[in-house]
Amino acid sequence: MLHRFLLLTTLLLSLTCGAQTVIEGSAPEYKGKTVYFRTYGEQLLFNEETLGEAKVDATGHFKTDLLLLETTAVFIDVDGTRKLLHAEKNIHYNVEIHAGRDMNGDPVPMKILKEGPSKLNEKIRDFDGRYAAFRKKNLNVLNTEKGPEVVKEFLAEVNKEAIASQLPYYKTYVTYETAELYMLEEMDNRKFIQAYFTDRPVYPNHISYMYAFNNAFKTYLPELLVSRKSKSLWPPLLDRKLNAFLDSLGKDPLLKSPELREWVTLKGMISLYATPNSDKPMILSMISQFYNRKVVHTTNKAAGLIYRQLNKSVEDEPLPDINMTDLTGSAYTWEDAAHRPTYIMFMVTTDPKCVGELELLKSYHESYGTLVRFVAVSLDESEQAYRKLAERSKPEFDFVHASDPKKVAELYNLPVLPQYIMADEQKKIVHAGAPSPAERLHEFLLPYVRKK
Repeated sequence: MLHRFLLLTTLLLSLTCGAQTVIEGSAPEYKGKTVYFRTYGEQLLFNEETLGEAKVDATGHFKTDLLLLETTAVFIDVDGTRKLLHAEKNIHYNVEIHAGRDMNGDPVPMKILKEGPSKLNEKIRDFDGRYAAFRKKNLNVLNTEKGPEVVKEFLAEVNKEAIASQLPYYKTYVTYETAELYMLEEMDNRKFIQAYFTDRPVYPNHISYMYAFNNAFKTYLPELLVSRKSKSLWPPLLDRKLNAFLDSLGKDPLLKSPELREWVTLKGMISLYATPNSDKPMILSMISQFYNRKVVHTTNKAAGLIYRQLNKSVEDEPLPDINMTDLTGSAYTWEDAAHRPTYIMFMVTTDPKCVGELELLKSYHESYGTLVRFVAVSLDESEQAYRKLAERSKPEFDFVHASDPKKVAELYNLPVLPQYIMADEQKKIVHAGAPSPAERLHEFLLPYVRKK
């Protein structure tokens, strides 16, 4: 009980001391209405999480404070109107929202009058414009012999700029928004598909890509089914409506290729698999049925490959030996965590979610560190990035660096990051998908604590 009290107190203090993001603005046509600030809390069932709300006063002004642990896609909803703000933590935003539609019949876009020094929303807006112009200009070229060359040149340009921005969120945004171009560039390259799906981290919290996927999903799913919080969402897709969904994606001029539509759908399924608390067995079944469809495309082969990759289980196996070093440069082995259950977090320092979970893990170490060994394993290509985070975060539990990230991902079956594994005192893996520090880890650890 004392441990629980201390843990809750620590978490409360960490939350109250967290960075506040302020969003204020004007919405003159919505006086007296309530503005809601939302994000997807669970993409699989389209459950939205309300982060906060604010009333539009008599002058048309509204303001709210939000606690964000990482850069987040925040939907600003007021009276049926939805705007998107890519919000960074500890930044003060000022926006302007108007009702009505522009000359093209589209909703009047939200004006961002003030944002952070990174100008993240401005960068994304400029990229969206360039990408739309590229698609329009090259629509009839992409599937010709010149297509791969045009695609390669554009991708090199935007990816170079994304890397130079030093903004992980923006780099991820560009990666997912241009994902279909990679498929156009190397449509029949099996090795490329394998590398793309298995060697690159999935970012389940990146809403932008999934937002388009979800929109297409909603166009044909009955409203009752979309809003129902149950496992009945997927059978219609599996049994009767997969083709309908693929057809709905086909309304996009760039997705007229049946194989390309299937690839985008498969990618959406994998992102849903990466979503915390999603029904992973059902999604695996879905990917398996995708693989077994009668229409044979390269994507079917990719589905089979991904199914085998995601379906591997390392439970009941001893912790595989990997090359690790600690902050002193000394070799680290699982024997260094002897005689205690071990909770392992695999992560990369470039993912804000990983960094946030690392911070939360400190509280659990303070409460249970004498009973459970906590280890964070960095899979960064750069050891310097790992050391820089360690210097800034100063975790008191074991924080080590693995020298061969791809080998570690293969040995431990890590389709997504961060990922968590629990091993017993004999170093046998007892949970290959342990909960994260943000997912009721306290209840999960109780049996291991009580054994002592």
